[in-house]
Amino acid sequence: MVVAELAQRPDAPPEPATQTIRISAFNVLNYFNGEGNEKSFPTERGAKNLAAFALQEKKIVQAIAAMNAHIVGLMEIENDGYGAASAIVQLTKALRAETGHPWEFIRTTESGPFGNDQITNGLLYRADKVTPEGDLLTVTEYPFGARSRYPLIQQFTPTHNQESFLVAVNHFKSKGGCP
Repeated sequence: MVVAELAQRPDAPPEPATQTIRISAFNVLNYFNGEGNEKSFPTERGAKNLAAFALQEKKIVQAIAAMNAHIVGLMEIENDGYGAASAIVQLTKALRAETGHPWEFIRTTESGPFGNDQITNGLLYRADKVTPEGDLLTVTEYPFGARSRYPLIQQFTPTHNQESFLVAVNHFKSKGGCP
């Protein structure tokens, strides 16, 4: 019998300094919540049933919590607006419950879906670490309008100083079928 040694997982990154803002990106792999209703599964994409969705959500929330980020760009979240049963609202609530931190999300300037795809980008932030400034910016013209998801661009100011910065979230479509 041959026993192979597996590489050890790297240690978690150290806690950021108090004045440091940690930004990350996370592809949530078609996080479709079925509007929180078991009868809504299977969804067009994502989990096949409520139990599979609960496991997917648990893994995503634990992974984001472990990153210890203050801002998280999301890719492939269900594009179902911002109502009480929307995917981004449910994920934000789950993250608050897991971490105890005041997670919020950036709303697009549209009231319903953002863009023309079933999935979209999202942007979460910890309200105790940063404050969004100004309006959300995006680009809806070519190539984004027809070939990719709309990017999200938001200015933030850390709560500990006034040095603002921009965060952009992009998720380009795959090259399948490209000319």
